[in-house]
Amino acid sequence: MTAEKSRIEVVEKEEKSKRKKKGEKEEEEEEEEEEEEEEEEEEEEEEEEKEEEEEEEEEEEEEGFFFKACKKQKAEILFLLDSSTSMWKPHFENQSDFVKEVTRNFDIADDKIRIGVTTYSDRPITIVHLSDRQTLEDIHRALDKTPYITGGTDTPYVIRHARTEGFAQARPYVARIIVLITDGKSTVFQDIRKEVKKTRRSGVGVFILGVGEEAKMADLMKLSDGFDQEHSVFHMPDFKIGSRLAGLLAERTCKTSALLTSSPPPEKCPSTPSDVIFVYDSAALSRHHNNAVIRLITAVTSSHHINNRGALRVGVIRDVDASANDIPRSESVVSDIELTDQWTRKSDFRRRLDPGSKRAVLNVLLRKVRRNHFPRDSWYLQEDQKRKRFIVMFVDSPVFAKHAAKVEARRLRKSGVTISVVAIGENYGNREIQSLVSLPTDSHIIRSQGKGLTNLSRAVQEIINVLCR
Repeated sequence: MTAEKSRIEVVEKEEKSKRKKKGEKEEEEEEEEEEEEEEEEEEEEEEEEKEEEEEEEEEEEEEGFFFKACKKQKAEILFLLDSSTSMWKPHFENQSDFVKEVTRNFDIADDKIRIGVTTYSDRPITIVHLSDRQTLEDIHRALDKTPYITGGTDTPYVIRHARTEGFAQARPYVARIIVLITDGKSTVFQDIRKEVKKTRRSGVGVFILGVGEEAKMADLMKLSDGFDQEHSVFHMPDFKIGSRLAGLLAERTCKTSALLTSSPPPEKCPSTPSDVIFVYDSAALSRHHNNAVIRLITAVTSSHHINNRGALRVGVIRDVDASANDIPRSESVVSDIELTDQWTRKSDFRRRLDPGSKRAVLNVLLRKVRRNHFPRDSWYLQEDQKRKRFIVMFVDSPVFAKHAAKVEARRLRKSGVTISVVAIGENYGNREIQSLVSLPTDSHIIRSQGKGLTNLSRAVQEIINVLCR
């Protein structure tokens, strides 16, 4: 009995010693994290000051920058000109002049920006094919000879024709854009909207320009399918403002072509052993966006471009522990709001009023990734044991505890993890997601540019590009 008792005492001492060491290690880790947080807070203040200065400089240089970028950009751009009877002939001729003005901003050549021109009434007539000789002079000569055909207005058909036939000879991985010019006189807005939606989902950018006083902005907005209306829909009541609007349309077209242009994936993808974890707060995303994210992850993991499947491991982190950081998931329950003077923007009044508009608890999810899957010490493995590590986050709302999320993201990036964000809808904070992703930020922020993942194929391609780069 004495020997057994001694053995038990030894085991208990060993367990106690282990617990003590474990506790000391955890305390050391917590102290290290606190020190890191203090350093990171100081760095953040410096970064914010620097960002404000850079934003001011960017605003001053933005216009010149984008027109310089257009000189290097590749794109396939189709202009659809309204030639129906309701379009007054002088206005039809002004359309051609307007397109000339827009195209002067582009570097048109067979290996750069290519232009196609189609007139339409109840049927489309192609004036310039994308495969035709591409010089500014050739395009302008063709516009001078564009016939005024008259007839009814079958806008849905011409959009479908442009999507299925107009881009038949388009170059692979080059941005495709349609510029639809219309007088807005149509009784089939719903059909037009459906075609615009299908076109955008196929990866084609669409701009809508209404001309004439009878083209109502409200009607034009109906055609945009909720897609970035401020930047993709234009109204030109008369052609006196054509020159200024032409420059604006050229700039927006250039920005969009840069977003839609993709690179062909490498022959072997991924080229080295890699881990990717998809991260999103399933309780914060709307049901529609939850379904869209699941579709996107499915599309990425089943893509034929991921052809080195044995080298890739995939995980999904989306469940936030309700007890973590005292996060009240009950905030999603609708309840009475007692009379209060705390109703300003900085209070939680609006959140309680609309409990559906939640905030993404990314700091908890990122911490879970860091501790359970991508620990800092794995960076010190032998070269042949290392795996590339990626996080792809989905965000459709403001971020809860954004500073804590930023700290967790920074720790992961410092340990060699590449972080990208897919921004869904219009309610996320732009500066918030910029602070989370790897550099360069433009290469790691994938924007849906609509009320949902309207361009699933483009988002899939961009994620694959990140994984296979």
